[in-house]
Amino acid sequence: MNAARLGAAAVVVVLLGCSSGKADPRTAFIKSAAKVCDENATAIEVASAQITAQSNEEQVALFLKQTLVPLYRTRLDALRALTPPAGDAATIKTLLDDQAKVVDAIEADPNTFTKLATDPFAQVDTRWDAYGLTQCGSRSALPSSS
Repeated sequence: MNAARLGAAAVVVVLLGCSSGKADPRTAFIKSAAKVCDENATAIEVASAQITAQSNEEQVALFLKQTLVPLYRTRLDALRALTPPAGDAATIKTLLDDQAKVVDAIEADPNTFTKLATDPFAQVDTRWDAYGLTQCGSRSALPSSS
């Protein structure tokens, strides 16, 4: 009986030894990136409250250039500072570069984006969603805060 218990204890020790306790690199990256995007989305949501139905195109363009663009640049910088899993580094770099292109376009000509019926980030958001980072993408799968 003691030998059986000792054997079972040895198996548990071996199994625990095989598990380093470290999270999967992709899971760790997603968790860190989700935190960045959640915090940034909150800042964008708070800042967006200044735009109302009564806001004119000039006010919206000014908001886009002076508020939204810097908030997205902060998000991009924070995401670039994270270390993606080795196998996903190229995918993440492409996502960040493509998102930066949208931000650059908004900054270059915010008036173009004041009346858009579609989200200029939609294509990149779909790819963030597919990667498993809805927080950085559409946010559509997130629970409502209301």
